[in-house]
Amino acid sequence: MLIRVAYSGICCSELSGYLGKNSLRKPPMIFGHEFSGTIAAIGSRAEAGGRWHIGQRVTANPLVTCGHCEPCLSGRQQLCLSRQLLSAALPGSNAEYVKLPARFVYAVPDEMTLRQAAMTEPAACAIRAAELAAPKPADTVLILGMVPIGLLVLQAVQQYGVREIIAVDMNEERLAIARALGAKHLICPAAVDTLEEVKRLTGGAGVHAAIDAVGAGLTRKQAVLACRGGGRTVFTGLHEEESVLPINIAIARSLIRH
Repeated sequence: MLIRVAYSGICCSELSGYLGKNSLRKPPMIFGHEFSGTIAAIGSRAEAGGRWHIGQRVTANPLVTCGHCEPCLSGRQQLCLSRQLLSAALPGSNAEYVKLPARFVYAVPDEMTLRQAAMTEPAACAIRAAELAAPKPADTVLILGMVPIGLLVLQAVQQYGVREIIAVDMNEERLAIARALGAKHLICPAAVDTLEEVKRLTGGAGVHAAIDAVGAGLTRKQAVLACRGGGRTVFTGLHEEESVLPINIAIARSLIRH
């Protein structure tokens, strides 16, 4: 299916790829994998199904998978042995048109704008991160990085009834958005030590779950160290390929790491 792009988001991992700091995304690959648009052309097999029509508003799952391997057949398509991602292995959506198999395309509901629909993929990533964190209503959750994914994670964990949310970012404007979206505590590392402040806010116990939406060595380490025993650490940021982590502490505290 050929889609005329209406909106294409800029993922932080693509920004780091443009700057030559990302192992997954390297120029001159066309970046862009969170997008929306309208159908410009339909392949014969997809057209035969009668589901699609020219001009229809759509978004897509940018992860193209085979559908035949064990992970695909067991519902874990993200682990497909031959997966290909737009903007990493396939030309992305920062272009006038983008092409991908019709089975990865989704119709946009009438009540949703195309601008909103372009947020489908990052919203799905945030929902998955919240699912892995598995927070309970009484838990305290730390989110490192109020980038778009971090802000979406903040909204996702609230769907579990969580109210004690600690948001961390160097940018005061992003922290203000986090507060407006429901973060109870704000930490700016330029003003205070992140781990010391987390310790103060939790009475020294640490958080029940920490989600790193940055992907830097420092924030990954902080996510581990901020958790109490039995807590959950979720890594979703892709900024740096390798990080040194306090593994002995993670093992001693029985942390679940993703």
